[in-house]
Amino acid sequence: MTSKATNVATRFPHAAKYFAESWVCPCCGQGDELNADVTLNYGTEVFEKVSCPKCFGEWKNEYRLHAIRHNETGDVVLNPSQPLAALQALAAASWLDEAPYDSDELTAAKRQARDAMAMAVRAS
Repeated sequence: MTSKATNVATRFPHAAKYFAESWVCPCCGQGDELNADVTLNYGTEVFEKVSCPKCFGEWKNEYRLHAIRHNETGDVVLNPSQPLAALQALAAASWLDEAPYDSDELTAAKRQARDAMAMAVRAS
């Protein structure tokens, strides 16, 4: 692990839990109410300043537009510049289909990719 990766892991030891349950502080792991401050919009990106009243940690949540969804029909148009487009290309070429000769790790990775695509286009 590089020293930069080590520093990030040290600063955000609860990042995985934060991604799963966004109300948990990625710095201290406490479930206290987090404070969202200024939201800055830059084209297809949004940055939200967030802080924790318990540990006084501060960070920015970053959001990127990956799709637009029609309100009435639920039709989705994906942003082709996102990694999701790469997964869709692999799926279209049947590269994400399970095969009897796949290792357990590859089978799990293919399943994860298919699940990620399904969640990305699921109606909200």
